[in-house]
Amino acid sequence: MSPVKARMIGDGMEESNILVTFHPNEKERAKVEIRELLKEVNHPAQSIVPVSVEGVYAVRIFEDGKEAISKLKSLCMSRPSKFRFTFHWVPIDQWVPARLDKMQETARELGKGIGRSERWKMHLHKRHSPEHAEELIIRLTDPIDRGVVDLKHPDKIVVVEIIGEMAGMSLAKVDEILDVHEIAQRMEIEIEM
Repeated sequence: MSPVKARMIGDGMEESNILVTFHPNEKERAKVEIRELLKEVNHPAQSIVPVSVEGVYAVRIFEDGKEAISKLKSLCMSRPSKFRFTFHWVPIDQWVPARLDKMQETARELGKGIGRSERWKMHLHKRHSPEHAEELIIRLTDPIDRGVVDLKHPDKIVVVEIIGEMAGMSLAKVDEILDVHEIAQRMEIEIEM
């Protein structure tokens, strides 16, 4: 990859406030789906750019990514067939260098948004990063001194999406992260009952 191409990919990523995963073989269809779904919930995409990892788009909308994803989650629960090519929609509040000290500092700041009695967990995905996930989770959750860790029923989720040298981070409520497959499985169980 040429240095110019790498810079273009990085620049678009760092301006994004939503990451969306999709099957790498459905890149164009996923892009159209992202554009159409965001338009349907009145949060049109300003940009949709590939990142340095196949199967991930960095999306920029003017409004809050969390609000858009919450609306998309409601749409997915009522009409899951609209989500054919996208898998996960994750909000990003800020991008920081994927260095442990910077991520710990950001995790500490995000942790201040967790109430003393709220339950929380960390959602960490790393791509093109040599760090071990388990070690990262321990070191990034350590500075958070609020609430109670609950991996099954959290009120809030500390999001860490590491892509190469950058990490997208946010503090989201459960309804502000969309896992299309999880909703489809849940709906299948409800239909069977």
